Amino acid sequence: MSRRTIWGMLCVLIALGFTAPCFAAVLEVPLTFGTIQAAITASSNLDEIQVAPGTYLENLDFQGKAITLISTGGAESTIIDGSTLTRGALEGSTLILSSGETAATIIDGFTVTGGTGRLQPVLSAGGSLLGSFRVGGGALALGSNPTIRNCIFTGNDAQFGSGVFSEGGGGASITSCLFSANTGLQGSGVYLRLLLGLSAISNCQFVGNSANTAGGGLMLESAGSLITSCSFDGNDAILGGGALFQDSVVLMTGSSFTANHATLLGGGALVFNATATLQACNFTSNTGGTGAGIGCDGGTANLDRCLMASNAASGDGGAIALSANSVSLSLEGCTLTANTSLTAGGIFIPVSAPSTATVSNSIIWGNSGAAILDGGQTTATFSDITGAPVGTGNIDVDPIFAAPLAGDFTLMPLSPAIDAGNPVSSFDPDSTVRDMGALFFDQRPDQIAPIDCVLLDLCDSSFTVTWTVSDFYDSIDLNVDGSTIATLPGTAVSADVQLGSAGAHQICLTPTFAGLVGQPTCCQANAPTIPTPLAVAGLTCTVDQPTCTALATWTNADAYASIEILLNGLTFATLPGTETSFPVPVGNGVLTEITVTGTATCGGLPVPAATCFSGCNIDFAPFQRGDANTDGALDISDPLSVLSYMFLAATLPCEDAGDANDDGALDLTDATSLLATIFAGSPFPGAPSLGACGTDPSFGDALNCASYPSCP
Repeated sequence: MSRRTIWGMLCVLIALGFTAPCFAAVLEVPLTFGTIQAAITASSNLDEIQVAPGTYLENLDFQGKAITLISTGGAESTIIDGSTLTRGALEGSTLILSSGETAATIIDGFTVTGGTGRLQPVLSAGGSLLGSFRVGGGALALGSNPTIRNCIFTGNDAQFGSGVFSEGGGGASITSCLFSANTGLQGSGVYLRLLLGLSAISNCQFVGNSANTAGGGLMLESAGSLITSCSFDGNDAILGGGALFQDSVVLMTGSSFTANHATLLGGGALVFNATATLQACNFTSNTGGTGAGIGCDGGTANLDRCLMASNAASGDGGAIALSANSVSLSLEGCTLTANTSLTAGGIFIPVSAPSTATVSNSIIWGNSGAAILDGGQTTATFSDITGAPVGTGNIDVDPIFAAPLAGDFTLMPLSPAIDAGNPVSSFDPDSTVRDMGALFFDQRPDQIAPIDCVLLDLCDSSFTVTWTVSDFYDSIDLNVDGSTIATLPGTAVSADVQLGSAGAHQICLTPTFAGLVGQPTCCQANAPTIPTPLAVAGLTCTVDQPTCTALATWTNADAYASIEILLNGLTFATLPGTETSFPVPVGNGVLTEITVTGTATCGGLPVPAATCFSGCNIDFAPFQRGDANTDGALDISDPLSVLSYMFLAATLPCEDAGDANDDGALDLTDATSLLATIFAGSPFPGAPSLGACGTDPSFGDALNCASYPSCP
């Protein structure tokens, strides 16, 4: 559960009336708190304690708090050393989690060292006392299930679980941690026992740990576990050099065991009364007395697509050895090769053991001694085994590995193991009949080499995709964001792709040959957002009065595909996108709306409009404002002429002259304006004034001046 989710739950509780803080604090060590323990003691649930690089001589108790303890500089530079026993002589564990800590207690990014564990009574699964032992050198988790990640546990020494010891909790979560050079009696790297839930160990390394009895790197006892992508290298014990699974249910995937050693049984791993399923795991160069790769003493061991190579037993079973107790062993699609022992380099099963083994779709070839030495307990089918035991589909022929001396046990194209597995088994990943062995021969066409996706045109977000043909292809699937947009010839080396929208898109090429579909090769194409086009700038409209022509001029503020000129909202002309001026006719005595717009070169987006207004004054007689009767003087006869025009249907030869206030209309306000000028000395109504003949500067109204004899 994420911290954000936890906060949300707490806030809901507050809304329901529970009292709890709805915020987290960050506590800094050593900036605010001199020691990590002081910060833990002062913290509340969901707080985060940030620890700066340095060495901290402390033994910590997490006090049951759901907090995150994280380093700011990583594990290599941030060390918690418990060798000084700051919590007392009996508290030798560097980290103590024994107060019901849950997965919300997180330890992230520390080197944990110097731990010697706590002396603790240890009970068997049945409840009987096994004795008192020092447990949990680096970290001791009792009845808790903390989250531990990105840590290094090294140089710890306890009897059980020198690195980490977890008992009785709901299941540990350990991710991306290194366990190295820890020493003890059992489970020197990690010891998980009597857990109530499923533990998860992923992406961890167990290197050079040593146990005096069992489980050099890892020991599971009554602990269901999921182990993913872990490596066990150079660990040592008497039983189970790399790992020991006891009375547990284990699923391990994608993990490796290399150069581990067990004096007696299980150099790489030991299955002891457990159910272990191992998928895609490698066991190489492990050594031991018996079962250098894997030892089994009771229980079930299921191996699926596992490689066991170059393991060496001084006694029996170079790759796999079963002991006297009943074991059910299954090998599905495994490769056992170059393993050595005194008797059987492949699989050893005691004649008297009540065990069974099934082998299918596997290769057991090139091992010293017998491929399988048993009392008839093994059933093999569709496998390449030295000596070819009786069974459907079995062969006895060199599988032709690619480079066995270099540790490459993939199959060559002429290998007889190709497509020789059980035809009713699930197909190989290349969709062909199952190959024998752990490493299938990929018959799909070679993956296309890395491809280049280069922006071709910003405007339509088109890309050019180029690649090199490295194999024979019948066709190439061109795919964008999971959808096929074209099927290209197998010889094609480029293609143009137009993306439908801005943002990140994945372009993939998938080859096909002889009906087999290869792996896709992809690139990410980031289509830019097409910018909003800009309007033309600085539009001006300059009128040539004699011709009533306005020259519209502007500056192109963007790139345009075309420019459109509109007069009073109607298209007048369409110009090339590079034009910056154009003459247009304007109305005589009225204003003409001139609009410049267009279309952008990118995406065909419309260009915002720019507008100006223009007109001309020709074919109208010059006049003097206020002289309504056109006699060249301003007197009482002028307002009377305006009134006669209004009420007696008289005509005025120059209506503009009678429009004393120049508001574009002849009405009482004109008469009153003239009377105020004549009798009250009010300012003259407006231009053109008496003695200064001219045309109406405020053209565009319905009035005109057809005749005015008093002006030349």
